[in-house]
Amino acid sequence: MIDSVAAAGTSKEVLEKIEQYVAAGARHLIFLPATTQTGDCDTIVCHLLEDVVPRLDPGVRSERPLLGR
Repeated sequence: MIDSVAAAGTSKEVLEKIEQYVAAGARHLIFLPATTQTGDCDTIVCHLLEDVVPRLDPGVRSERPLLGR
């Protein structure tokens, strides 16, 4: 079920799902880490910023700083 509405899984799986969304016409993506473990959101966001975003096609990445950096 989650695969039909969200990018979830390993960094590679999330990257592939984001690429599918972009290929389908998505131009704006919202990342909302979902977890039941305290502190896991920070870990998820770090993986996203370190492992997924840099591997996106440059045309997909925002030119604006991430998270106010």
